[in-house]
Amino acid sequence: MRRAFIFFVAFFGVIVVPQLVAHGLNYLYPPQPALVENEETLRATPTGFADPAPVFGTSVRRELLQDAKPVYPQVLQSAETAQYGLTGSGGSVLAARFANADAAMRARYALFTMLGKVQAEEDDKGFFHFTWPQSGQAAIAGNVGRTLMMWVAPDRDSVERLRSESRAFREPASVARTGIGGFVDQVRSWAPSRVFAIIGVYALLVSWLFLKLVTWATQVPAQPVAQPASAALLKERLLAVRFLESPITIGPGRSEDQLVVDWKYADAKWVDHARAHGMRKSHRLILELDAAAHTVRCREFHTEHGWGAGMDGAAIHWKAAWEIVFFHYEHQRVYGLQIGPDGKLTPALSYSYTFNLREMKNPVIAAVTAAGWQWRQVFFFSPSWLRWLHG
Repeated sequence: MRRAFIFFVAFFGVIVVPQLVAHGLNYLYPPQPALVENEETLRATPTGFADPAPVFGTSVRRELLQDAKPVYPQVLQSAETAQYGLTGSGGSVLAARFANADAAMRARYALFTMLGKVQAEEDDKGFFHFTWPQSGQAAIAGNVGRTLMMWVAPDRDSVERLRSESRAFREPASVARTGIGGFVDQVRSWAPSRVFAIIGVYALLVSWLFLKLVTWATQVPAQPVAQPASAALLKERLLAVRFLESPITIGPGRSEDQLVVDWKYADAKWVDHARAHGMRKSHRLILELDAAAHTVRCREFHTEHGWGAGMDGAAIHWKAAWEIVFFHYEHQRVYGLQIGPDGKLTPALSYSYTFNLREMKNPVIAAVTAAGWQWRQVFFFSPSWLRWLHG
C-alpha cells in the first residue's frame, strides 16, 4: 500500500509539477508587449479622436470619417470611442477604444465571429492578416491594450502601407530582464525544434521512470530462506497452488520458463425485455521465471466482451489491455432468464459474479516469495540486456 501511494505521488509529481512551474513562471514573467498604445495620439473627445490624422494616417480623408458603431454594431457596442474612415483608393481604417484590454480583446473575437471562417496569420506584433470575405481585399486587425484597429486595402502591399501611416501604437522601450525573468524570455525565443526536442527527451525520461517506479511499487521481496528453490521446484509448487472457491487455473506457458494463471470470472447469457445479452470477462497472469536473478516477472492481461441483440438491433463491445493493476474488486448482478451452456433457458432469474484480484495474486505471490524468489510486475518481458528499462 505504501509503495503504491509513493508511486502515484511521484508519477503525479513528474507530470504535473513541471507544468505548474512553467505556468507559474509564465504568469510571473509575462511576455513583454511588442507594441504599446500611444496615449497622446489616441486621446479622444465625446465626438471621436481629438486628432484623427495620426490615428488613421494621411490617406484617410477627414471628411470621410464617421461613427463606426452603426457599421459594426455587434463588434463595437461596448466601445467608448469608435470611428471608421475611408481612403480615396478604396481602403478603410477602423479605430476603437474600450474601457479595458479585455473588452478590446472580446471585440476582436466578435469581429472574427462576424466574419465567419477566415484564414488568418498572426505576425510578430500580434496582428492578424487575412482576406476580407466579401470583397477579397487584404485586411489586418488586432488589439493593443484597450485599442482595436483594422485596416482594409485592395492588396497586401497597400494595406501594409496604410497601417504604417498610423501612429496609434509604438514599440516600448526595451528593458532586458535578468535572472529568472531573463531565462524565461530566453526560453520563449528558442526555436520550436529545440523545444520539441527537450519535450521529447523529457517524455522518454518520464516513460523510463514510470516503468521503473511501477516495477518497484509492485515488487514483493523474497522471504528469508537458507537456499532459494530451483526454477523447476518453484514451477512444481506453482502448478500445485489451489485457489479456494474460484475457478482459477494455472498451467504451462509458451516457453519452459513461463506459467499462465487464468480466471474466467464472468460468463453469462440471459434474456430480458425481448432482448438477448451475453458477456464474458477474464483476467490472465503470465509468469516468467528468471532463475539467475531468482525473480518471477508477471504480466497482466484483461479481456472482456459483451453482446446484445433484439428488435432494435444488435451491438457488440470488446476490450482488451495489457496492464498493471494494484487493486481490483468487482461485483455485478444481471437480471433476466438465464441461458445455460446448452443454449436452453434455465429457471435462474439472475446471475452474479465477484472478482477480487487479491484472491488471484496472493496465493501465487505467497508461493513465489516462500521459495526465496522475489515478485515483480512488468509491462513487457525483455532479454537480460534490456532489463535496465524496468528491472
